[in-house]
Amino acid sequence: MIVPPPPSGTYRLQFHAGFTFEDARRLVPYLNDLGVSHIYASPYLRARSGSMHGYDVADPSSLNPELGTQEDFDGMVAALQKFGMGQLVDVVPNHMGIGDPGNFRWLDVLENGPASTYARFFDINWRPSGSQAKDQLKIVVPTLGDQYGKVLENGELMAPSASPITSTSTRWRRIRTRCCSRTSAIAWRRSSAGGTSTSRSWPAF
Repeated sequence: MIVPPPPSGTYRLQFHAGFTFEDARRLVPYLNDLGVSHIYASPYLRARSGSMHGYDVADPSSLNPELGTQEDFDGMVAALQKFGMGQLVDVVPNHMGIGDPGNFRWLDVLENGPASTYARFFDINWRPSGSQAKDQLKIVVPTLGDQYGKVLENGELMAPSASPITSTSTRWRRIRTRCCSRTSAIAWRRSSAGGTSTSRSWPAF
């Protein structure tokens, strides 16, 4: 295996369905003429369908099929090696897209709970300290019936035992802070964020 020297000049490539491995392969000679030593690649593992950035990964163990085949990827790598160039890959391991059928692990956990083959793949606390028995072995998933702004303006976002929340209310500002801080980790751990939510429980094992 040819190991290129440390980067001396990088060039960002933003992969998506409109810019594929084959497009990158054809660009390599031009980048070499510019003096680029390494391409700086956006995430190219399988992401949510139609992703324009690749950070919403659905399957970290396979290439994104929208970017090409394994042969296309190998062709890009071969072109880089031909010119003594390397690649840096942008990876954010705590990001995941959960709304895509390609994320079969997450879907299996939602369906089978702790009995899922992939239950240990995610950092889920099935029995949070201090929780009641009825709240254990559950995943709480906050969902909205429409776009966030529309739900807010229509007064559909409700606080427990309270009137609808509006964008100008003090109560909304407090709940928005609480909600956003929790929902950011929904793909990895149990959450009890505000807003409309759905949950499912499974029998103890």
